Amino acid sequence: MNSLQNLFPLNRALLWKEWMPFRGWYVAAFVLWSLSVILYPLGLSIYHLFIWWGDRSIVYYWSQDLAQMMEHNEGSSVVLVGMLLTVVLGVLPLASERSPNTMPFLTAMPVSRREVLAAKYLVNAAFLVGSMTVMFLMMVAYLLVFPDVQYQAWKILPFFVLTTSVFLLMYTITFFLATVAGNLLSAILLAVTALYAPWVWFYNSGMSHDIFNGWWTDYAVQAVILPCYNGFGCESYTAVHAPYLSSLGLLAVTIALYVWSVRLFEQNQMEHNGRLLMFTSLTRWLLRFAPVLIGLAAGVGIAGDSHSFLLGVLSFVGIMVGVYAGIGGLQRFLRRAGIRVKS
Repeated sequence: MNSLQNLFPLNRALLWKEWMPFRGWYVAAFVLWSLSVILYPLGLSIYHLFIWWGDRSIVYYWSQDLAQMMEHNEGSSVVLVGMLLTVVLGVLPLASERSPNTMPFLTAMPVSRREVLAAKYLVNAAFLVGSMTVMFLMMVAYLLVFPDVQYQAWKILPFFVLTTSVFLLMYTITFFLATVAGNLLSAILLAVTALYAPWVWFYNSGMSHDIFNGWWTDYAVQAVILPCYNGFGCESYTAVHAPYLSSLGLLAVTIALYVWSVRLFEQNQMEHNGRLLMFTSLTRWLLRFAPVLIGLAAGVGIAGDSHSFLLGVLSFVGIMVGVYAGIGGLQRFLRRAGIRVKS
């Protein structure tokens, strides 16, 4: 209990500060997020019930959509809006303080940096979990109110447990990256790259099917690509066959990343605003090795499609040089904009 309190020290004043200015935004985000589960089914049902004199046939159609959502998860607001919200919720708490340079004033108050970080993290995490819980309860309520729904009761809990765990981890990854990002732009770029670049590389370049041609490599690739757990263009084997075990693994990684975020935030006593990243050594590492990784991924993908090793090597070199040139141009642009980037 003491270790949990030490990890998540609760300061009511800070929690209230994080919630109150954005409460309207949270309500709007929840309404948009729950379109597929709450507003769409209820709106159609009420319309047909009163306009069409008690016609309940529409229940079949929207409940089919919910059943499809739990099977493949593509196209629903739960997934599409949720994947966007994880980036927004993870980036804004810290970036909104650093961009206007208000973070030094906040940390100068008689509160610890851990309390500041815990308040920012917990408010958004509670919003994620609370919103998913409300949508879960609504789908259970539909079973009691509409006996002709087309989805099965036993699928509801594993779907929401796994999806909530995925969103929490995606949010925590974004939040972790925001602790080392010096401004809003760099935090967003880091978050989008970390969450979606692996999915783009492996499933748009054909790399996973042509180079890593084997069932075990396919499962391993899908296990580290978070959109696969949501069925977003791919499907994780463990998510389908062991949703609760997958959720425990995702939660373990979530806690580990949050602990790491706390340590990084506590070490950064001097807020270096305006830099691409807070820690110059990490900036230097990314600027030097990111082009190599991008070129390698794209080059191997092209080689896998064409079955030509030479073409893959040439693609790797060309793309790496191109990315290096692009980063050099980006550095010059940022310097002219007044953002200091050390390399």
